[in-house]
Amino acid sequence: MSEPAAEAAAPAADNKKKKWLMIGLIGGGVLLIVLSVVLAVVLSHGKSKKGQSKAHDTEQQAEEGDAEGGGEEHADAEEHGKKEEGHEKPKAEHGSAEPEHTTETHKPAEGGKPGDEAALKAEADQLKQDIAKLQHEMDQQTEMLTLSDEAAKLKSEINALKEKKASLEGDKQKLAEGVKQIRSGEKKCAISGNPDKRLDELRACLGMSQHGESKPGEHKPAGDSHEVHWSYNGENGPEFWAKLKPEWKVCAEGRTQSPINLVGKFGSGVPALSYEYKSSALTVVNNGHTIQANVAEGGGVVLDGKRYKLLQFHFHTPSEEQINGRANDMVAHLVHKSEDGKLLVIGVLLNRGKDNPVLKPVFDNMPGKASEEKAVPNAGFDANRLLPASRNYFHYDGSLTTPPCSEGVKWFVLKNVGNISPKQYDAYTQLYPYNARPVQAVNGRAIVEN
Repeated sequence: MSEPAAEAAAPAADNKKKKWLMIGLIGGGVLLIVLSVVLAVVLSHGKSKKGQSKAHDTEQQAEEGDAEGGGEEHADAEEHGKKEEGHEKPKAEHGSAEPEHTTETHKPAEGGKPGDEAALKAEADQLKQDIAKLQHEMDQQTEMLTLSDEAAKLKSEINALKEKKASLEGDKQKLAEGVKQIRSGEKKCAISGNPDKRLDELRACLGMSQHGESKPGEHKPAGDSHEVHWSYNGENGPEFWAKLKPEWKVCAEGRTQSPINLVGKFGSGVPALSYEYKSSALTVVNNGHTIQANVAEGGGVVLDGKRYKLLQFHFHTPSEEQINGRANDMVAHLVHKSEDGKLLVIGVLLNRGKDNPVLKPVFDNMPGKASEEKAVPNAGFDANRLLPASRNYFHYDGSLTTPPCSEGVKWFVLKNVGNISPKQYDAYTQLYPYNARPVQAVNGRAIVEN
């Protein structure tokens, strides 16, 4: 190579060396930055494993000379966020680098901490165990409730069977006594030779119901095998009467049901009611729902020229009728019937007070068991003596207050209240502490008073 050419090539070689030197410096700087980032990530990851939550910001300026560089430029480095945990400070890297500021804040490692994951898993397992325990307890409670419901049904069925047994035993005794009376000639009955009709004819002759059918105006014995059992509470209570038997749907659908609350302004135009009662013997019956006294020949009343014969009277406690929202201790319902089958009921309200001698034959002879009855031939019962001296009343059209809740009943509720002694009241409520139907909707009915 010629000298001029060599002189021309020398600057090019110098430029080439400077170029590679510049590339080396730039590469070294990039490498330094990468190493710093990696170091920061490693330190952050290590500290997150230890669960440290506080961040310490430390600023440090240091000027370090490069002892091995001999004339190389000294770089000022500012290092931030270096943690002092017993480790030596890392020496400054050779070469010039931009000051690096690092602020470390405790952040959970991506994907969650291993310690936290273990704790969460343990907590989830505990929750699963608690849920399983609660489910087991709920299953036990459900099983207990099911057993309780089954026990209640069995108890109800047992009570129904007991009532049926008592009714059959009562019928057996009545039939046996009736047969004795027929054989002795005390009673005459027309009994045919047809064996299929003989029992019905004997029951009719003895005044017993035919196949569980009550006499007109009477409550049906609770233990009768041909009657659906109803009561004043529970699943056979008043709110369910209409569902117990199709013929009883009027108990819910009727528009003139009884009893009612007698409140508000009342009209006039009261029909004339005359009393034609007379002394009579009684038969006191426990019919499974109340104490009822059947009247042999006790006279009756006359309404608008129509005569209604007194059939029986029975009791409810508390009184079913209310006056201005208030019930009395008891009520006696005197049930009458006309020749064309229409019913009329007179309600006599009673409160505890003086002894009631008129009702003494009834309260002294109350049978303790359903379907039992006691004859009181010398009762001398006269309904005139049961009614108060002042016989003003409320009058409205209503229904029977027990199934089948038949409507078209003429109701007269006397305003003045009679008495019964606490002893008489207690004797009755020991048998029937509560046997009152709730008051029913008036539905715009006319209520009159005198």
